Amino acid sequence: MTASSSSKDVERKDSSQPGEYIPYERLKVDSDDPAAGVDPEKRESYLSPDEFMELFGMDSEQFYELPKWKQEKHKKTLNLF
Repeated sequence: MTASSSSKDVERKDSSQPGEYIPYERLKVDSDDPAAGVDPEKRESYLSPDEFMELFGMDSEQFYELPKWKQEKHKKTLNLF
């Protein structure tokens, strides 16, 4: 296991299966087809790395280094909180 894959496991600890991603449209608070079994406080952790980068403009490591209030602001803007 490489360092990058172990950090992904830590980031995705709330999902049932690491590497299983859920599309943004199903993670939004107002989704017409919400994904089941998603931790509502960690919706962003289910995004693929590419979709995360596209939506947040940074990778997940950079995001989780932000202060909690900035994380929440980004998530509210994207309707993930």
